[in-house]
Amino acid sequence: MIGEISLEEKKKILERLLIDEEKKLETIVIKAENVVRIDRKSGEPIILVHQSDLTDRQLIGAYMIGKYFSKELGLAESATVTTEELAEKLSLDFKVASARVSDLKKEGIVKSVSRGKHEIFFLGIEVILDDIRKSVGLD
Repeated sequence: MIGEISLEEKKKILERLLIDEEKKLETIVIKAENVVRIDRKSGEPIILVHQSDLTDRQLIGAYMIGKYFSKELGLAESATVTTEELAEKLSLDFKVASARVSDLKKEGIVKSVSRGKHEIFFLGIEVILDDIRKSVGLD
């Protein structure tokens, strides 16, 4: 069946699968505006949603999104975070932070870049933001 359509027709059909990074970035920035911001001087993420309204998974995801944006804005050298940093900055028990990061890795939202250092996948950002926005009534 595929052999019967022209290369041009096939390409036109397949183009629907392409992701425009600029459009995707615009979308996630709009979704993030009510969830997380970045301190202009320090580059530190500021989570706008009250911590008690978020699960530990969502809280960690929001912080990691902030780190991603901070790096993209040139305010941080890296978007990576350590489990220790997450526990300290978010007032979480180390074991809880470690377990939630592990959950996010299993979901394909976060990757380990080296032992104890983690980073959110670009496409995982929207998953976390949608989850947060739905649970706190921002949608």
